[in-house]
Amino acid sequence: WQKMFSEGVNALVWMVDLLREYSPVNIRWVGGNHDKVLSYCATYVLHGYYRNCKDVMVDISPTPRKYIHYGVTLIGLSHGKEGKRIEHLMQQEQPEAWGDSLFREWHLGDLHHEEADEVGGVIIRRLPSITASDAWHTEKGYKSKRTAQAFVWDKEKGRQFVIDSNVII
Repeated sequence: WQKMFSEGVNALVWMVDLLREYSPVNIRWVGGNHDKVLSYCATYVLHGYYRNCKDVMVDISPTPRKYIHYGVTLIGLSHGKEGKRIEHLMQQEQPEAWGDSLFREWHLGDLHHEEADEVGGVIIRRLPSITASDAWHTEKGYKSKRTAQAFVWDKEKGRQFVIDSNVII
C-alpha cells in the first residue's frame, strides 16, 4: 500500500502541476467507499504541498458533499451513497446557490460507469472511473469502460462540452 500511495500522490502532483499551466486548480476531497482514509491522506498531502500557492486551492473539509457555484451553474459532488435522497439535497443544503442557478448537476462516483438522468430540474450524473476491475468486480461481472471526464462550463451558458479520456491498456 505504501508504494500505491506514493505513486498515487506523485501522479496527483504531476496532474496539478500540468493543470496549473492553464488555469487555477481547485481540489475538493470527496470520500469514497473503498479509499476514504488513503484518499483523505493523499488530499492532505496536496494541501500541505501547495499551501503557499495562490493558484491551487485544496478543500480537505470532512463534509460528504461539496458544491461548486460557477456563474449560472450549481454542481454537487458526492460519492453517491445517499441513494434517492440525493435528488433533494442540493436545494436543501444550498438554497441561495440553488436560487441563483439555471443549471444544476450532481457528479457522483460509486458505480464506476457513466449514466445520467434528470430529476426535478437536476441532472444526476454518474461518472465513469479509470480504475481497473478488482477481483470482486470481476467475480460479480461488473465491467465498464475506463474513462476520466473533464467538463467545460461557461459562466452564462452552463455546460458546453465534456472531454473523455479513455484508458487503453
